[in-house]
Amino acid sequence: MDFNATFIVTIISFLTFMYIMNVIFYAPLKLIGEKRNNIIVKNNKEADDLENEAQFLINETNNEYNEAINRANKNSNTQINETNFNSQKSINEVKDKSLRQIIDIKKELKIEEENAQDALKSDVSEIVSLLTEKILKGGSVE
Repeated sequence: MDFNATFIVTIISFLTFMYIMNVIFYAPLKLIGEKRNNIIVKNNKEADDLENEAQFLINETNNEYNEAINRANKNSNTQINETNFNSQKSINEVKDKSLRQIIDIKKELKIEEENAQDALKSDVSEIVSLLTEKILKGGSVE
């Protein structure tokens, strides 16, 4: 294999061509690729940040939602307990009132019964007196 001037000129031409291609074509492509990678990395970072923020907001919203539900449950349980207490109180008041009315009515009936017995006793006494008087006078009882 002979190394002559043509070979050296070819090598120098090739190296010059490579340098020119690098300056004109490969370097701008490399810059474009780096810019693209930087944009992709930046967009990925922003997407991750937004996703983390969204997850934080979702968790915070869920916590607020759960707290609101718990407060509502406590309020409803309190209202139910108050309603049950009030209804039981009302029932007991009605029972007490009914018992008092029953006792009052029994007292009134007892008084009426005694009055009726007294009236009957006096009527019976009058009838007995009349019968006795008629029998003693010798009359017949009709």
